Amino acid sequence: AYKECRYTVWPSDVVSHLSGPYHRLKGTESQEIARAVRRWRGLVHGHREFQVPDAIEEPIAALPL
Repeated sequence: AYKECRYTVWPSDVVSHLSGPYHRLKGTESQEIARAVRRWRGLVHGHREFQVPDAIEEPIAALPL
């Protein structure tokens, strides 16, 4: 069964996150998911690429306060 954890991880950390104590996925499954994540267009791959906006027009529904 899928567990929603709501954590954000860098693409390079997907395998270790999914294989960790919360999700406990097998290595092959977590690697398959990591490969799929790396194919996402527009994905930020590291902190040097990440830019926090100064302001936004509308709240982001996926980020509850």
